[in-house]
Amino acid sequence: MAASARSPLAALRKRWWLALILCPLGAALGAGLATLGGTHYTAETRLAVNDGSVPAEQVPGLALAAQELATTYARWINNSTATEDPGIKITASSIDQSSILRIVAVADSEQAAVQAAKSKADALTKKVQEAKPGSDPAQILKEYEDAARQVAAADNRVEALTTQTDTLRNRGGTAYENAVAQLQDARTQLDVVTIKADSLRDRYNRVLKDDTAAVDLSVVREAAVTGNDAAARLQRYGALGFVLGGLLALVLASRQERAAAPARPSAAARPTRPQRGGPRTAPQRSAGQPRQPRPQRPATQQRPADQQRPADQQRPADKQRPGTGAGGQPDEQRWGVPQRAARAPAQRPQTTDGAARTDQVPARPRLGPRRAP
Repeated sequence: MAASARSPLAALRKRWWLALILCPLGAALGAGLATLGGTHYTAETRLAVNDGSVPAEQVPGLALAAQELATTYARWINNSTATEDPGIKITASSIDQSSILRIVAVADSEQAAVQAAKSKADALTKKVQEAKPGSDPAQILKEYEDAARQVAAADNRVEALTTQTDTLRNRGGTAYENAVAQLQDARTQLDVVTIKADSLRDRYNRVLKDDTAAVDLSVVREAAVTGNDAAARLQRYGALGFVLGGLLALVLASRQERAAAPARPSAAARPTRPQRGGPRTAPQRSAGQPRQPRPQRPATQQRPADQQRPADQQRPADKQRPGTGAGGQPDEQRWGVPQRAARAPAQRPQTTDGAARTDQVPARPRLGPRRAP
């Protein structure tokens, strides 16, 4: 549907030069404001929960556990950055279907952004290492070496007691029985230290292959600047200024259109429609104004003498017809309402001899069947 002649869009189409000037001007002002604001730089670093030293096929559930740990580490970083410097924004997220953790820092300078991302990655790595008490491979290896020496010493004692028992077997007696008892104690001690050494060896292998690979963090990408928001700010502020310039052009065009339009007449200057009807439509008199006498019917409108009412049937003066009143003035002079003139009865033309002429007034056709004479 086409816009009306006085709509804002029609006014803007008529004054198109306003939009041609104000829209580019608004875009230029918005771009200038964008350059005045500070530029924010973004730095990013990435950490891997499982560096791939242990294939996921060898350890069931290793890949899923690493993805869950990456999500947990990202949540910890997001919750721990609430009380830090408000000028630096740090966020973390895990990459879908992988155990890679991404840490992003936004600051007013490149150096601040890189330093914030690196420090947060180092803090997370240290926190993960502190959360693993008793799982240091060097400590486990040291304990295993002590247990291995104990196993070797217990094995040597068992061999010595075995030789002594074999020598005393032919002699018999109390010495032989004491040698057998000592040999049994040595074998028991050998079994104990052997079990302890085997346990430490399994623990050491598990820490090296499973726990360390799945929990320790390794840097995949060092902290570096990935971009800034200068171009985005320029586009955003420029588009906003362009839209505001268009709105200003629309308002100015609409105001100029209303100012150039002809003034409409006021309600007081408009002509009033005359009221139709009888005396009831006449204006009401104000309080204290004397009642005007009714006008009398003129002599030309008086009834003939043969149609006058008898004296005993005449109406009182206060009940006269609206057509006539006191003073013999008609109502149309009193109320200012024109009266319809009485229609004179139609006269049939007469001939010279007094007979009615039938050639000029045709007879009315009959609508029903003709009656029989």
